[in-house]
Amino acid sequence: MTEVPKGHALCLTMLYASLGSAGATAQSTEASAGPIEEIVVTARYRAESLQDSPVAVTAFNESSLESIVALDLRAVGPASPNVRIQQVNQFPNSAAISIRGMGTQDIESTTETRAGVSVNGVFLSRPVASMIDLFDVERIEVLRGPQGTTFGKNSLAGGINVNTIRPDGTFDYKAEITAGNYGRADFRGAIQAPIVADRLSGRLSVLMQNYDGHNENRVDGKDLDGQNTDAVRGTLVWTPTDTVTATVITHWVEARNEAPGGVGDSDPNQLLGLFFTEPDDGTHTVGRDTPTFHDTDQWSATAIVDWDVSYSWTLTSITGYQSTDDWVANDFDNSEVAMFSTFRDQVHDQFSQELRLHSNFAGSDDWRRNLDLVFGLYYFEQEHELVQAYYLDPMVAPRLTYADYTTQTNDSRAAFGQAIYALNEDLNLTLGVRHTRENKDFERNPFVPVPGLDLQNPADTVPSIGQMARIPRTLIGDLDSDNTSFKLGLDHHWNDNLMGYLTFAQGFKAGEFGSRASSEFAFGPTEDEEAESYEIGMKSEWLDGRLRVNATAFRTKYENLQFAVFIPSAGTTQETAIDNIGESTNQGLELEAIAAVLDGLTLQASLGYLDAEYDEFCASIAGPVAATNPVSECGEVLDLGNGTYIIETDNTDYELSRAPEWQAYLAAEYEFYTDFGSVFARASGEYESHYYVGGVNNPAKARTGDFWLMDASLGWRSLDQKWRVQAWCKNCTDKDYVNGFVPTATLFNQKFYGQPRTYGLSLGYQY
Repeated sequence: MTEVPKGHALCLTMLYASLGSAGATAQSTEASAGPIEEIVVTARYRAESLQDSPVAVTAFNESSLESIVALDLRAVGPASPNVRIQQVNQFPNSAAISIRGMGTQDIESTTETRAGVSVNGVFLSRPVASMIDLFDVERIEVLRGPQGTTFGKNSLAGGINVNTIRPDGTFDYKAEITAGNYGRADFRGAIQAPIVADRLSGRLSVLMQNYDGHNENRVDGKDLDGQNTDAVRGTLVWTPTDTVTATVITHWVEARNEAPGGVGDSDPNQLLGLFFTEPDDGTHTVGRDTPTFHDTDQWSATAIVDWDVSYSWTLTSITGYQSTDDWVANDFDNSEVAMFSTFRDQVHDQFSQELRLHSNFAGSDDWRRNLDLVFGLYYFEQEHELVQAYYLDPMVAPRLTYADYTTQTNDSRAAFGQAIYALNEDLNLTLGVRHTRENKDFERNPFVPVPGLDLQNPADTVPSIGQMARIPRTLIGDLDSDNTSFKLGLDHHWNDNLMGYLTFAQGFKAGEFGSRASSEFAFGPTEDEEAESYEIGMKSEWLDGRLRVNATAFRTKYENLQFAVFIPSAGTTQETAIDNIGESTNQGLELEAIAAVLDGLTLQASLGYLDAEYDEFCASIAGPVAATNPVSECGEVLDLGNGTYIIETDNTDYELSRAPEWQAYLAAEYEFYTDFGSVFARASGEYESHYYVGGVNNPAKARTGDFWLMDASLGWRSLDQKWRVQAWCKNCTDKDYVNGFVPTATLFNQKFYGQPRTYGLSLGYQY
């Protein structure tokens, strides 16, 4: 008989236990399930039931996040139809979020995100540090479709709202420790207490996360992909009067992580492929010849003030500041060859101020009681500086060492308003508008020679930001743009349990500069990207609240799509161009269902269908070519003056990246009670059909999908609900799959694999 490995045995045991217990219950328990738990959302600037909100949104509260063992933002993606959240290849703190086939996979601070993330009402403008560790979180809302009139700065494809737990004036504390494979050792804790009775209360939350990593460096045998993150959040809630509530939230993060490992999979005609072949020693064995680390220090502060200025109006102020410092080392060629090791030193600061005036006419006895109004002003500014130092070519001696310097300042100003009017008891009309002005000043100096750069001693040899800032810049640009976005919606309540809605919404993504470009041709700026979306949806409950079914159909048109394109360059072998490549139409269906089938047994399912296609894709992705009387079939021809040309070609047949046609999620959760407490079990699986993860290109090596990933957990709670023990596994069947691919023009390919099976045991206590 074949021996089952210990890791397989543990995960299979949890899967069988969860599925087996659910089956036993179906045979032995009568159908006496109660209503499904209600979740309150604030996607429309007001608190309302998820089922009453005419918005395509998937929401998670504290208990559901605990149930799915949500360690970071990636955990909420599988259950949200047509939503993909993953780590940005070699940057562990960055989230690549794709909603309805449109997203961003970049880490540069000049990049505008298509799917925005906000925490406690403050929009996070920067991709780095967006992979939020979920600790002491009250609620997460995953919004699908353009949010131009109601969300953050700009959110073209959708948005994610994260709200942390605030103190409520009582004494409470909780703690959780987790141990798992690959050296996982985490601690999460929180304590709250009243400071001044009925007036001032505070809460302190702590996270300590440690993970050795699941990749091994074949050069020295050490682990890669490790995480060592410490975070502290402090929250104060002050109610000086009965009409004013002020909340101050400060958050500090220190992350000392490894740069995630990838394997080299270069083609024979690429530079690295000419003299190096990746050994066939496993998908999680990688080569690193230089130090790789990702150190991040971040501090943020948020102040939220709600003031009831009269019986019918409330003024809300949200002030946010965030400072982030990064020091990163990456071996981008993913090999033990000293070819393209890179060091990045970056500082970034952002400030935002939002003012909103909300109406409350519930006490009126005239037409105003049917009206809900919001007026707002928004201001945002950010500034960043980046120095990137690297080796360029392994075939040249002495070594060629260079550094780039990039800086950008930008500000955004917006005025917005929303009106919801009850035309009658069952029919509501929503009107929204937002006008935004964006200003950006960009400067860059690429390929500054740096003699003496030592890969093994980067801290003392990489030029500082101050040194690089004193060198005159060669690429300088500015951008001024404005946009007005509208939203129009109707929702009709057929009865207390069935609601339908129609929505038209616009969104935009401001033009941007290419922070990795080395020529006038490649650095931009691009034109603003715009979206128009039509949506029809239904929200319903059946069987006395034991079955919930929500469905949405949508069609979104994107214009002036902005993407970074790797192109060969005559002088530097390759560069990254930022370009408006064309248009696309993304349309599809979304279905979410949850059923309290029997007492203690809950079934959940979601299904996403997506038809995402380019309508136009005209760009140069072949680089300089020699030609006689060159002609572009769709766009422009740029004469480089040396007998070669940049020729834009028609690539409309390509597929959008990270846009699977089908996405499915199934879960079963069961809890039964004994004299010693309750036992609970959960099993879930997510499926995605074939799709590409290679940026705008569709190389065969970047094709993935058409498989299931399985998660499971099994646990116990004490009778007083204070103690909890939970064993869990993710990717329980240890599926090996491609999760990212970067074809770096003529140099090399980078391939990244998803996490292998991970498992652990969590012990929690709550007072």
